[in-house]
Amino acid sequence: MKVGDLVRWTAPGHHCADVGLITKVEPGSPDFIRGMATHPIRVDSTHIFIQWMVEPEDSAYFPADHRYLELVNESR
Repeated sequence: MKVGDLVRWTAPGHHCADVGLITKVEPGSPDFIRGMATHPIRVDSTHIFIQWMVEPEDSAYFPADHRYLELVNESR
């Protein structure tokens, strides 16, 4: 996944099916991980910042390989 890609949140039972835009991509590293506390993190994985459209207050970094993220449209 890369900056500009459109993604969808697909978690079952989640109250809203949100769509978001990837605005940043950060490789996993101890320096980057240190400032993150929104969810459990794997240091070895790439993280993407997603700006959500329906619930912008949920915008945050997520692992690029998160099981509930689906790529909707890839940017050029």
